[in-house]
Amino acid sequence: MPSSHFSTVNLTITIARNLYLTVSTPNKKPYKFVACMSRMVAVDDWAMVIFAMEAFRYFGGDLAVAPVECAIKEVMKLLRLYEKDGILKIQPAFKPRQIRELFYNTNQQTEYSNQISNSHECFYEFKESAEFISFPDWDDILMGYRQDSRFSTYYDMFAPLIQQYPNAAAFSLNRYHTALLTPVHELVNFSLANVLRKAVYSKTSVVPKMVIRPKLVASCWIHTSKVMENDTYFEMQTSAASFAHLNYALLTKHNATVKPGNSKSSFLDPDVLDSTFRSMLKRHSFVFENANFPFVSSFRGLISSCYRKITKDFVEDGLIYCPSIASCKYKTQNVAVEKSKTTYKEQVTAGPFLWIERKDSYFIADNKGCL
Repeated sequence: MPSSHFSTVNLTITIARNLYLTVSTPNKKPYKFVACMSRMVAVDDWAMVIFAMEAFRYFGGDLAVAPVECAIKEVMKLLRLYEKDGILKIQPAFKPRQIRELFYNTNQQTEYSNQISNSHECFYEFKESAEFISFPDWDDILMGYRQDSRFSTYYDMFAPLIQQYPNAAAFSLNRYHTALLTPVHELVNFSLANVLRKAVYSKTSVVPKMVIRPKLVASCWIHTSKVMENDTYFEMQTSAASFAHLNYALLTKHNATVKPGNSKSSFLDPDVLDSTFRSMLKRHSFVFENANFPFVSSFRGLISSCYRKITKDFVEDGLIYCPSIASCKYKTQNVAVEKSKTTYKEQVTAGPFLWIERKDSYFIADNKGCL
């Protein structure tokens, strides 16, 4: 189901009659390391975007892919800046059309609201051209360890494992809760270095994330591989790298449940990340001023309330509806955002098969928020 941001080819299938389909072609440019970022559903944490992209650059990532369903306009400006800098690709998130022949809502009643489809759209685009692919959320920062006086690139972290374990198709990595003790505050000029310099990493790992060798994997979830290309390939745990799980950068209070663990100097150099961010701003004549960015999250509290309601309903009545954020009703947010918009071609029916193609996908401005 391609859209205008993909190159496409035509395919003819005969099922009682000729069925003309349009399919996307994979990216053929070689990449050492690609990040298929999680789809942005309702994102306003612009500081997290900067942290994620500068860490990705710092560790030598080639290209991050950002499917966007909805984000505030300030986040979109930053995304387009990174896209202009050549390290990010933005695309409208995948959203299927409602199909009347199905007994469920394809946007509200699927696991994590089509998160798997969005991840695989990126995965399959780079399956043949990338040596490694990660699937992080925007608050999951993949980090390596200091070796002597320098840090390894993502590729250098994982490439040696291929020599040791040639049939390893996926690498499971620990993921540590991380707290930023210096709040991102509107009264203090934003400094990536000052924020990261006081990061605290927990010693307790939460649900792991992974990095895969895409040529060896047929299908996966963001936390684990699912289907290998053949039975000789396997997933293995490694300490070659780890994820820092930040949750939100705009928090103003330290999460007391995160106990001090690894020193930040073991993972990255805050001053270098801040310097490369400032250099990019200068390179593209982008004026960054605190007054132009919000310092209060418009969506996080609403989503948290939704999940609390889902949990309460589940405890009291059992699971009687699909537990996704689409199941909740929200007050109007009155926040300027950009949303993905998709148009579709006419549905084609051939026997028991339905084929629906996206005609176009693009972004539209909206002043009523994401939820």
